[in-house]
Amino acid sequence: MLNCLTSFLMLCLFPLVISTAYSEATSSDSSFSFVDIANSYTSPAEQNSTIKYFVSDILSSANLPAFVCDTGSLTWDGSAEEYESLKSNIQPLSDERIRFCPVPGTRDMRWCGEAKKRYQKNFGPLYYSVNYKGFHLIFLDSTQVLERQGHFDDPEIVWLQRDLTKLKPTTPVFIFLHHTIGDGNEFTREIDNEFDFRSLLPKHNILAIFTSTSGSTRQSKTDGIETLSLGRLSSGDYYSVNVSPQLVSISLSNLKQPHKQVHITEIPVAQTMVSVLRAGWDDPDNPFLFRRRPAALLDPRSPSDSAHGEKAEYRIDADPWQPLTQNARDIWETVFYPSAIPVGVHTCDIKLITSNHTVLESELILEIERSHKEPTDRWAINLGDGIQSSPVLDNTVLLVTCLDGNCYGISVKTGKILWKFHTDGAIVGTPCAIGKDVLFNSEDGYVYCLQSESGRMRWKYNTQNVLLSTPNVSGDVVCVGGYHAIFGLDMKKGKLLWKYATGSFFEDKPAADENNFYLGGWNNILYAISIETGTLRWQKKLGSEMQDSPAVSSPVVYQGNLYVCSNDGILHAFEASSGTELWTSGSSQGDIRYYSTPSIMNNVLYIAGRALSGDIYALNASTGKLVWKSSIGQEIIGSSPTLSPDGQTMAIMGYRGDVTVLFTSNGEVDWKYALGPGNIYSSPAYDGSVVYTTTMADDVQALNAPGVGASPPIPAHW
Repeated sequence: MLNCLTSFLMLCLFPLVISTAYSEATSSDSSFSFVDIANSYTSPAEQNSTIKYFVSDILSSANLPAFVCDTGSLTWDGSAEEYESLKSNIQPLSDERIRFCPVPGTRDMRWCGEAKKRYQKNFGPLYYSVNYKGFHLIFLDSTQVLERQGHFDDPEIVWLQRDLTKLKPTTPVFIFLHHTIGDGNEFTREIDNEFDFRSLLPKHNILAIFTSTSGSTRQSKTDGIETLSLGRLSSGDYYSVNVSPQLVSISLSNLKQPHKQVHITEIPVAQTMVSVLRAGWDDPDNPFLFRRRPAALLDPRSPSDSAHGEKAEYRIDADPWQPLTQNARDIWETVFYPSAIPVGVHTCDIKLITSNHTVLESELILEIERSHKEPTDRWAINLGDGIQSSPVLDNTVLLVTCLDGNCYGISVKTGKILWKFHTDGAIVGTPCAIGKDVLFNSEDGYVYCLQSESGRMRWKYNTQNVLLSTPNVSGDVVCVGGYHAIFGLDMKKGKLLWKYATGSFFEDKPAADENNFYLGGWNNILYAISIETGTLRWQKKLGSEMQDSPAVSSPVVYQGNLYVCSNDGILHAFEASSGTELWTSGSSQGDIRYYSTPSIMNNVLYIAGRALSGDIYALNASTGKLVWKSSIGQEIIGSSPTLSPDGQTMAIMGYRGDVTVLFTSNGEVDWKYALGPGNIYSSPAYDGSVVYTTTMADDVQALNAPGVGASPPIPAHW
């Protein structure tokens, strides 16, 4: 099993995407100040009144800051009008030579089809650094398009590593990002690969990390580094930071109490040498599947830390912390026995508390397999970046699109990459296999058609849109949901047949029958579009707010009916030809909130819910009546049930956890396999005996059901 986390060796292979650093001449007075705000968005009706009031308050200060740093979210939903309003309201800062330094936030990215492109147009690079008076400020992008969870793309981790490497070890550094770090376990932390980020910080003089939070203002420590989080600016809170060559003083200010400041902390600029945690496996001679001896030590250990006052613990995934034992060489170690650990990929978190009560953490990866009587890993590979899309089985080829801009053809049997095709944009949508061809959309605006066996391009069409969706085909017509338009293309030549203008963008796959394409947009509208002419057959408004739109899950046509889930948790059944609503199920406020693309066979509809317990429902497709309810024990975001060819079982994935295969007759769990770290927004491909998965940890895996494949070789001494 390849390591799901980004390794330093692999990082060195990626190209440098952004290398932006602004420098300013050193002033004779090297003291300065800056302020940090977060979640400065307000509703459209408020017209950014909070940020306007904040700017006025800052400009009335006796000592103006050099920077106003904003750790997102800047806008309500990333609209062009909001960006223009925001820039107008912060213009007085620029007039006073105060630099506005933002980072993207969740609200800027989640509901905008051109999210990152629009942010860059208004504020420049998504991540960058600033040198100022001997200090180094780093601004990072922890957001994902269309999602609320945090993630660092591989090129950004490469950039950060190189940016830090250029610095002297003594250079004082401030870091700014949107998502909270240092909280929770593998399943609950906001950024799935936060240890890729944290592993780069030791041996650098990081003074403080500034983040946002969905809750209230709070302060904590991340590996001994002061970490300061803010809620919404409308609450009034912001940080005032005074910097001198010797000392950084941080206070909490409030717009509603302008003369009251709460002192938070003081940080020496010239910090003494700190201890660095090193963690690893102390049984490297064992195959990866059978390592069970975690070990940790401080290397180097600060002169102020004593080995006799330390404490160390470990945990597997979210299990309770267990003690490590210190040996004569001051190495903390233990032996755990994998017999009680479920099969699959897991994290082993290491926590070491120094004698000075500094908490240091690291993360190790382990994989557990025992026998072909349980699920086993058939093969696994890492691609060039995270994968938001679902894999697609096309005979002997597994088709996978990736955020590195490539579409891959992978051998179903061996996991070997047979071919890859590069585009000039990230690919978020899932590929569509049709006959001997594969169709997919890229953020570069093109729809591509390739030969699925060779990866050779048949044609491409430029929509001049940012495309985040998945295409579909009916007859000889390809339907693509774009930005403010729906496109119909000739399947054979890729020529435009028709275009229907909308007030929305689209992120999922259209459904189709012999007459119409059906797709839901982020403007609350479900569209039925004529395949032949591209004219509107009918439309329905679903949900009262934009966030309630029928946009996240794809519609499904079955026996003349259309089924679609809107984001308010309601499942709708329509007569496909007329748009007449037949029934609804679920509620925006109740216990049952649906949130996936339905799968239907033998008049039973299977759908996932939005509960933290990962609920799965089977409904009568004619009436909407509940047949059964089951749970996989983990929240599901973006993954939908995939039925086996015979309809006896189905596979689905938790957003940070297991592949689960259930019996369709009663919802009982057949088997599970843990996937390890990495956000999961995809649905698995499933042929009834092997499940194929993709995650934001760059990996593609093929997993054998129990009884399929050979057992792993177990060492004689194990």
